Amino acid sequence: MLLPTKIQQLKDTAEERAGDYECNDSMAALLANLRDNQKTFFKSPSGSIARQTALSLSKMYEKELDAFLQRRAKEKADTQTKLF
Repeated sequence: MLLPTKIQQLKDTAEERAGDYECNDSMAALLANLRDNQKTFFKSPSGSIARQTALSLSKMYEKELDAFLQRRAKEKADTQTKLF
């Protein structure tokens, strides 16, 4: 269990790091859509169409994000391999 002071330290670090991230408009839109649908999922009543739709859309955006992260990791690995 995290202590309240540790939780506050994590929040402070997250707020400080938020300004360090850069991404293009399409990635920002993907992340915003993912977060919006996650929020909708948790706010919607269990079994509702809104909740089911939000879950489906969240899964779709997560797959897009996962594919991007895998491509990026592969590109970085390939670049490092080429250096040696």
